Amino acid sequence: MSGYRKWVRRLLSALLALFMLPTLSVLPVLPALPARAETAVTLETQDPCVGRKTVLTVASDRTDCFSYVLMHGAKTLGSADEVKESRLGFVPQEEGEYLLRVIPQGHEEETVHFVFTVRAADDEEPGFVLYGQKDGTWAHVPYGSSTLAYSGCAIFALSHALQRLGYTGEDIAPAALAERYRSYLGINGTRNGAMIARAAKDFGFRTKSTLYTTPGGIRKKLTEGCVFSFGIVDQHIALADGLSEDGTMCHIVDSSPSSTFRYITGVSPSVLDEKTGEYIPAGKPTDIPGVCYCLLSNDYDGAEYWLPITYLAGRGLRLIEPGKKK
Repeated sequence: MSGYRKWVRRLLSALLALFMLPTLSVLPVLPALPARAETAVTLETQDPCVGRKTVLTVASDRTDCFSYVLMHGAKTLGSADEVKESRLGFVPQEEGEYLLRVIPQGHEEETVHFVFTVRAADDEEPGFVLYGQKDGTWAHVPYGSSTLAYSGCAIFALSHALQRLGYTGEDIAPAALAERYRSYLGINGTRNGAMIARAAKDFGFRTKSTLYTTPGGIRKKLTEGCVFSFGIVDQHIALADGLSEDGTMCHIVDSSPSSTFRYITGVSPSVLDEKTGEYIPAGKPTDIPGVCYCLLSNDYDGAEYWLPITYLAGRGLRLIEPGKKK
């Protein structure tokens, strides 16, 4: 009897093992649990200092919409809610420790407090400075009865032009130009022709009272090293300072691209793809490389891009030609 029991027990064990084999073979392989999603802030600017543009980028695999607060000590410098822009810029006015608080929409538990330090500026010339009229720096800098942030586009275009012609120093900074030419601001904006004529005498460059309105004339002057101040859209002035290889596109320096995007019709600011040589239309200011969303103003800073020369000819350009510097 004992032998029979042993035989039955072995048979049952074998049958059970046989039954379990297919079950084990189809058990799902569980994937490794993903790492906890995080919001990350990166300081793009290697050595932030007073008076120079500081850039930060934000990335999250949870959302593309954020609330921001920028602080210096106990002072809130700027804030924004439900913003989809992730590249942020500002021009610090004081040295010390700054804090950027980033709150991912719908994921407040992942709020980031990013601390960085801004040092005092040195005396080194920064090279060409692309000024952003709406970056928050100029909100309280007077220009006539207004401010540079609100009415200073012609002043910024003049500063950009003087830089391109090789002028340096505090005399060509926007605040100094705004003080010098404050009387040229009228009810409908800067009287640009009169201001450029006065500046030509003050700085030694040459200009003309008539506008350039043909692609051929514009091409000729740009290839000679001249630049142009012009009304890129109604009541907004920018600088044209370069020409494409085929002569069909002009390089633009714009202190307030948001104004241009808001009012331009018929064409779009374009970005040059260096690999293909194509000019790709930009849908918004941050489609242009280097442009940042500014928390101090909830607007965009300055931009460089391209427009068809035919568009510029239709607007009319005011010549700024190299001369004998004073």
